[in-house]
Amino acid sequence: MDFVSTIIFLCLYYIRPHEHTWGWIYQMVGWLKPIQLVTIFGMVAMVRRPGGIRKSDFLQTPHDWLMLVLFAFIVVTSGRMQHTFMELLPVFVFYVIIVQSLRTQERLEKFVACWVWMVVLLSAMALGIYVGFDPVGSKDVVDGVMKGRLIFNTSIFNNANALGHSVVPAIPLVYFLLVWKRPVFVKIPGMFILLLPALCVFNTQSKGSFLAGAVTLMVSMLFKRHWVLQATMLMLAAGAGVALVKKLPRMEEFSKREAGIQGRQIAFEFGYSLTTEQAKWTGVGYKNYRSTMVDQIGVGIATHSSYNEIGSTHGQIGLCMYLGLLYLSLRVLLFAKPRTVREDRVQRLLLIFVLSFGISSWVVDWAYRATFFFIAATVAAFHRLLLKDVPAPAGTARQPLPDPQPEPEDPDESGEEDPDDDQPDNPGIKWRKIGLLDILLMVVLLQVSLYCWHQMILAEF
Repeated sequence: MDFVSTIIFLCLYYIRPHEHTWGWIYQMVGWLKPIQLVTIFGMVAMVRRPGGIRKSDFLQTPHDWLMLVLFAFIVVTSGRMQHTFMELLPVFVFYVIIVQSLRTQERLEKFVACWVWMVVLLSAMALGIYVGFDPVGSKDVVDGVMKGRLIFNTSIFNNANALGHSVVPAIPLVYFLLVWKRPVFVKIPGMFILLLPALCVFNTQSKGSFLAGAVTLMVSMLFKRHWVLQATMLMLAAGAGVALVKKLPRMEEFSKREAGIQGRQIAFEFGYSLTTEQAKWTGVGYKNYRSTMVDQIGVGIATHSSYNEIGSTHGQIGLCMYLGLLYLSLRVLLFAKPRTVREDRVQRLLLIFVLSFGISSWVVDWAYRATFFFIAATVAAFHRLLLKDVPAPAGTARQPLPDPQPEPEDPDESGEEDPDDDQPDNPGIKWRKIGLLDILLMVVLLQVSLYCWHQMILAEF
């Protein structure tokens, strides 16, 4: 049942049925928060599952340790410890629930596939306004304040940029889920399904999502290719790719003269000042960015960036840990050696989620959105599964726990086979803990991010 709670959480997060036509119930009973109820259900199910839960179930991967430290750091430096603790506890708890529930390869595959399908369904429901399907009243907003830009009129997707950046990873995701190494009878409908997120993103007219999608698609397609092909495609993308992106809607307006970009410019400049000068190490505290801006310059503008939000409110220490979790995800996904085609598919799908989130976070603020915790938890679960068949080093007391219900290693349901000659020489992954090199690379990543941040402020276009 703990696994069921994770699927329900995905549905509530992306589809948000509690905000649809019967959402008056939710509005009438203000204390009823479905996501929090599902979190409680997941906790109870996790404790009551066969075999229960033990101390050794926790803190098995670098993700687990860094997530715990980040949570503690945010709470302690917030200035409102109790309030911050209670507000953020549900998403951190759900990180634990996801990690603990995805204890088999089959569960991991089902969760990731369901995640992809939820994003596809979100894009289909957003496109529904063009065929008369509009359960959340999106059309009036699209025709009115959004000036034709597509949105899905729920609390977190009622902005074209938010919808575009949320849906854009589904384009390569659908390809690797339904087309890559699949039989023809799966590939053909897969190509048609791929059109749904593509049309959705196109109609959002979100410049940031166009750019994020282009980079994510290119990198995911070049992953594990020969370096000659990678270099060739990168050079072609530098020319032809940029030219094609410029043909997309609103890209000709991409300049600092545009009101939207001017707003981001102000937000980025102020956030950079907080992160590098005024509150360099610990920031101004959880959700104190806007109030600080109002106090200092008399206006309150959204951060428009996850990194701006984290850097401003939690300083360089908090930003380093936040980026560190993305670094840990990339290290696992880039250097893991899958043992089967099924593991390879999951590896590619998770890499797309990480890349898309990391790129989009420059221009949209979803620092504390559930997506971040989904990504970190699922990669941590993937890491645990890869460690299962790798012997622990001498002197290490912790051993991977057996699955509560071991799953047979059957061939892929699509009919794919995993020939022995495709297996890596050293399958899985041996990396178990954060070392000095990892810390150094996290600091380097922080400095590179601050440099890019500064260049975005100085850029002329």
